[in-house]
Amino acid sequence: MHIPLFDSRSKETIKTIQSMLNYPIEFLTHSRNKNAIFKLCDTNPIAERIVETLIFEIEQVSLFVDFKVVSDSKRINLGSSINILNIAQSNVSSSIASDFKMDEKTISQYERELEIKNAEDLSGISILNVDEVGMKIIISKLLDIVWLVNHLSLHFLGAVELHSDKDDSFIFSVKTPELFHNLWFASAFEKKSIISSTIAVRKYAELTLTPESVKENIDSVKMLHVRVFSIFSQHWRLGADELISSIFHELADLVLILTKVVQVESFSIESDEVNREYYQELVKAYPEREGILNTYDMVVEHQLDLAPENRLFNIINGALTLGDVETIRGMLSQAQFFAEKRFGQNWR
Repeated sequence: MHIPLFDSRSKETIKTIQSMLNYPIEFLTHSRNKNAIFKLCDTNPIAERIVETLIFEIEQVSLFVDFKVVSDSKRINLGSSINILNIAQSNVSSSIASDFKMDEKTISQYERELEIKNAEDLSGISILNVDEVGMKIIISKLLDIVWLVNHLSLHFLGAVELHSDKDDSFIFSVKTPELFHNLWFASAFEKKSIISSTIAVRKYAELTLTPESVKENIDSVKMLHVRVFSIFSQHWRLGADELISSIFHELADLVLILTKVVQVESFSIESDEVNREYYQELVKAYPEREGILNTYDMVVEHQLDLAPENRLFNIINGALTLGDVETIRGMLSQAQFFAEKRFGQNWR
């Protein structure tokens, strides 16, 4: 017997909760969103008090954070379901200089940078410049807010019960531990894998920008190509290997198309537009790639059938641009469409 973790029939509730999870700080700064969350409390006084506490704490930290993406900040686009991270304050070094000295001061500086970056990543905002003491307080408050938002969301979904004890402390308790713990554990790995896969797509696009870059990084390019293509077998469905093999060429074409769109949008290749004419020219140079035209047409067909918020690609003036949906989810949706085209409505 299948026991759901929560009731997913209320689409409006799911949409509200997803928005709150995506933007745990910014979401409750808007009056309309506050009203929507209070409505979800359903006159539960404990839930209402938590929401009031969240609103108060967010108002306090809002003085020291930036919700807007500024020109000198790093933009890391990981899809609509994962925030566009606005990291203006923090820069964590990814390499070590030859004269690097691991002293106490250096360790403290790296620790501070990591704390700031983690707080910004989780909350989806940037922390403005404040003194050392103020920074610690803000980081602590941001993490507390994100923790509360996550648990309150689970309560609204019906997966977690909420009550208070005699000391007036809030207590979140799981309704079905034997189900919840397994799913939560698996979900943590799934989320990390999705983030890693999305970064792999971007890195593959970066390293294949030019023939020179491919040649210089050939081992990494090969490894990343395998990593990107393995997304389908890792995240699609159990036992999909035979299905993936049967639509291998369409999936390979999809990886090429996605890579090109990421290159154009993320690495400022302004001379190219990813449209049908681009692939017609490609086929003239490489006739063996003729099948990519059919794949491109199927991509456009599927994307136009989807609601705008569910699209891997938008079609603007006949050219593909990155859509709003999470990259991996969008890839799997397109793969399912390929399977349906090949095997019909009952492909499952």
